Amino acid sequence: MDLLDFSGMSLGMQCMILAGGTLMAVFVGLKLYNRREARREHAFDLAILMSQWELDWLADLYKMYTIGDYSGLVGKIKQVVQAVRSDEAMARILLGCAKKVVKWAVDNDPVQADAFRALLDQKTAKK
Repeated sequence: MDLLDFSGMSLGMQCMILAGGTLMAVFVGLKLYNRREARREHAFDLAILMSQWELDWLADLYKMYTIGDYSGLVGKIKQVVQAVRSDEAMARILLGCAKKVVKWAVDNDPVQADAFRALLDQKTAKK
């Protein structure tokens, strides 16, 4: 009996097999769709978080993935790669985030705050 040969089966059995296969395909399709949507929702949450930490270039990447703008995503990645080729550009991009990290350390972690102060005092003493 060939795997796809249903001629020896009753019509009812053929319908049950067809319905079962269709139902399984629908469930698999929904599962895959829901996983993709969950990834996009997570990417949207990350975009909001990156914006809060002033990492707008990362937030833009996540937003583009969220809405499915893959050609824009590729273009934005090229822009980011070109922009971070120099230390000055990278420092400019991360400066807002660094300020937020220092502020967080001052408010929540005295040991790290002291380490930042020592680093600044060391730089000031060299001038």
